[in-house]
Amino acid sequence: MKKEVKRGMPTIDLECRDSFAAPMPACQQEALFLGHDGRIYLFFDPPADLGACILRKASLILFKLPCLSPCKTTEGRSGPYTLYPLLGFFNVFGGLFAPPAVDSERRVSFRDIPGRGYTEIDITKIAEDWLGGRLENRGILLAGSPDSPYLYYASSRYPILCMRPVIRMTYRTIEPSQALRAVPCEVAVKSP
Repeated sequence: MKKEVKRGMPTIDLECRDSFAAPMPACQQEALFLGHDGRIYLFFDPPADLGACILRKASLILFKLPCLSPCKTTEGRSGPYTLYPLLGFFNVFGGLFAPPAVDSERRVSFRDIPGRGYTEIDITKIAEDWLGGRLENRGILLAGSPDSPYLYYASSRYPILCMRPVIRMTYRTIEPSQALRAVPCEVAVKSP
């Protein structure tokens, strides 16, 4: 976790602890495939406590990779993708077991922006629920629709560290109210 202050707005970058794509083999994946038949599982450790801070925004940032061989065509595909918080833990051998349940009430739909080298997904509500104890953090699932274009993203094992998945949290600190500030004064105590 890296803390930074940019233009007066404090940020925290949460590094992805683990990631894998299904149905691809999970061992040593440097690339994550997303499309109509590809799913991505991500896990982040959110900060235990932001202290006297209010979360303003949380964005999942995934960096695109060039199409890998064999490259599946994206021609004629324009469907959306969906991000879900997981209600169960994912297993790298997921093909052998039932997939984990997802929270469809908190799903986030998004579309690819062709030509942009990354995808940024607003997950503020999910992060607020993680931090507020209303949702246990068990990971995130990204899935495509039957007509979603194929995308490849850098994984948590990608050799170029700055290309790995990250959640960027921006927050503001809470200023103490006037009632909580110290005011100079004299106090005299008289005994009876």
